[in-house]
Amino acid sequence: MKEHINKYNRTMVELLGVILLWGGLVQITGVWFVKEPGAYSLGLWLGVGIGLLAGFHMWYSLDRAFSGSEGDVTKKMITANLLRYFVIFVLFAILAFTGVGNPVMVFVGIMGLKAAAYLQPFAHKLTVRFWKE
Repeated sequence: MKEHINKYNRTMVELLGVILLWGGLVQITGVWFVKEPGAYSLGLWLGVGIGLLAGFHMWYSLDRAFSGSEGDVTKKMITANLLRYFVIFVLFAILAFTGVGNPVMVFVGIMGLKAAAYLQPFAHKLTVRFWKE
């Protein structure tokens, strides 16, 4: 497994792991206090899924932008960011208007990406004990 993880960007693996941990913690702590636990859980995990895809797209966009010419980096990143935000907005709007899941929990799940970005340095300190490069 170590070789498989080292093959990819380690920071990305840590980021995705923290997003999943975020989803698990929010699931365990909040599901007991809502009237509709099914909608709560569905909304949360749809949001976590969107957050995971957004994190992966961010990594992919950065990798592509910085592997090209220096002058195109800003243009590629702006295009990728706008595309990512547009897709997140459309997915969120579809879920909100169709009533699939709880829209607040979709948002909370998506915010797992933000929490993961802040917590990634701590995740790195923990994972450095297990994976030596």
